[in-house]
Amino acid sequence: MVECVCGLPIMLYWLKDSVWEEVEKNASDGCLCLSCAEKCLGRPLTLNDLGVEEYSRTAVNMGDTFMREYVQAVLHGAFRSANLPVPLGWEIPTERPHTDSMEIGACLVSHTRNPEEALSQLLAELRRCFP
Repeated sequence: MVECVCGLPIMLYWLKDSVWEEVEKNASDGCLCLSCAEKCLGRPLTLNDLGVEEYSRTAVNMGDTFMREYVQAVLHGAFRSANLPVPLGWEIPTERPHTDSMEIGACLVSHTRNPEEALSQLLAELRRCFP
């Protein structure tokens, strides 16, 4: 398992290129946990910082099925945390790393001003990138 510079496991998430450029300015390593990425950025991450297209482009070695399930798990956690209906047919993840991904979604939604709009945009990206 790959670890962050702080010793915690890295969390696979995807940041828009512009956000990652800001994180990189203060990062000593490209493998970061969520907390360390936020420290480098100087603020909490939000759903608006995520880009499914960036993830699909940069994590191709994971395979489409894993990436789709991972994105769905993050969004699933965000939908539930925001008290919004989860898309029909989505199953609740029961295994790691997808269960951890749900926690990421819940954390990010708590810092997002308009989670319904952000989730709608991410859901559209998911459907476009992983049909």
